[in-house]
Amino acid sequence: MLKYLDRKSGFSKFMDRYMGIPLLLAIAIPSRFFSMLFGQGTANENILVIKISALGDGVVLIPALQHLRSNFGKSKIYFLGGPSNQKLIENLALVNEFISFNNQGIRKILKMKFRLVIDFEQWMRATAIFTAFLRANTKIGFKSKDQCRHWAFTHKIKFDTSRHTGENFWNLTQAALKMRKIIHHLNFSQVCQAAGGNLEIFKKRDFLQVPKDLMPPLLVLHPGCGDHGEFREWPIENWKELIVVLKSKYPKAKIVVTGQGRYEELLARALEEVGARSLVNSLSFEGFMGVLQSATWIFSGNTGAMHLASFLNKNLTVLNGPSDLKMWGPLWGGKVIASPLECAPCLTWGSDYGCSDPVCVKAISLQQVINSMGLH
Repeated sequence: MLKYLDRKSGFSKFMDRYMGIPLLLAIAIPSRFFSMLFGQGTANENILVIKISALGDGVVLIPALQHLRSNFGKSKIYFLGGPSNQKLIENLALVNEFISFNNQGIRKILKMKFRLVIDFEQWMRATAIFTAFLRANTKIGFKSKDQCRHWAFTHKIKFDTSRHTGENFWNLTQAALKMRKIIHHLNFSQVCQAAGGNLEIFKKRDFLQVPKDLMPPLLVLHPGCGDHGEFREWPIENWKELIVVLKSKYPKAKIVVTGQGRYEELLARALEEVGARSLVNSLSFEGFMGVLQSATWIFSGNTGAMHLASFLNKNLTVLNGPSDLKMWGPLWGGKVIASPLECAPCLTWGSDYGCSDPVCVKAISLQQVINSMGLH
């Protein structure tokens, strides 16, 4: 099931659209009518948050989760998620329990009752279909353009593509609070900045103790952008040239490459040829957080690791190609180098690239990256 839910897979997109919409129509509308007639009320204060993908989404969801936790202090907040955000969410003190979106987790959730269900997915119809079967007083989610997923909810708000994804998550939480007559006059920007770097939200903070061989000065390169993220990646030859410059400017600095997966291993091996050290597939998630938090400087494409780095450490350079910065820019700081090409950005929903050749990110020059660090 989780493979089907891979939001970057062409097959999953096809299935989600051409099977998801008819299924929503067949299931969600009768489900809402049944609920209106017979009700599905519960006296408990259980809250279910749904966000299957991905790491970056989980990071920019933190302000909304903090807002939810602070206003429902006595409630149990369950988080239904996927493997890409599991390690992050499991370590958040804002959530009582993480439940994997697999057969076992689905069976568990279907047996429960909730006061409130919030589906934070932006386009995935599978979670909306699942939500239609849940026993809950209130089901709230996004009405996203041409996605039709809002049919499953009792309440909905528009997903605004002119605003940051994190702000959309915040607005969805605000709408849920208003239904409970909890009114706040808080500004998202203020709350967001207060959240950034707040390590108290983590259950375990062992990641603050990094090994001696990774103590600063430490320069972190994160060249990969995950599965099917090659259109957002700076060319490997450019990364090699950057390492050569960094070694000449900072001869005592440790230059490391991070990432997870077989493809990232190949990238790291290429960069080891010019003197970088590979940490790919060798760090726990907490260890990865520690490296980002203690780094002297971080270089990354627009990917989940970038959002985590922005939360933990503002000494960050983001190489941005097709991603829309209004929706997917770093929330907590960092220096963004945007592609100079007019065709960029072209990416809204995470997989709707405008071309098959990442010319936009290739147009970012080595000198721009060097200058972002204050080097000339």
